[in-house]
Amino acid sequence: MSQALVAQIKQQLLARGDDLSGPCGAFAITQRVAWALRADGAGLLDKPGGNNCLGFATDYIIFEHGPAFDILGDGGGANNPQWNEDDDATLIPRWRAPVDPGDVVVPPVVPPDPPPDALADVLDAVHVLAGQVMGLDLKVDALREQSDANTEKIQQQIAQAVANGEQSLAKALAVLKLGKAGFPGKFFGE
Repeated sequence: MSQALVAQIKQQLLARGDDLSGPCGAFAITQRVAWALRADGAGLLDKPGGNNCLGFATDYIIFEHGPAFDILGDGGGANNPQWNEDDDATLIPRWRAPVDPGDVVVPPVVPPDPPPDALADVLDAVHVLAGQVMGLDLKVDALREQSDANTEKIQQQIAQAVANGEQSLAKALAVLKLGKAGFPGKFFGE
């Protein structure tokens, strides 16, 4: 939205030979600027009396919720492109939807260039994160293997301790039985 758009539309109209003199000549520019900016809420300024064309101001566009812009100096004469903001809130109720001029004089929309390295930076970050995830996967796998080995070793030690305990208990019972048979009296409470 700028004076450059106003100048571009004026040049396109002049190039095809349109008469831009008088109120409706100025309005030809204004109508097309409002139409080009309609997606941004631009419209026409209702002006049923005075210098107007089809009931609209000849050199003003207004956004639906404000502000308004005086876009032509010497409207209907030299039609000098300008972009002078007018923040008069009393103009807002006079906003009217832009009217399709019925031709294609709207400048082509040129998408802005993406930031030069934005995508490359994102891809680099993704690669770094992927490498970190792979490293963590390897560490988790190694910890899982170590945990499984430790669990197996502990289970073996428990089994060995139980077996040792059973053997020791069996020997102790054998000694006690033998002792009872060979040592009557005072050792066994008889």
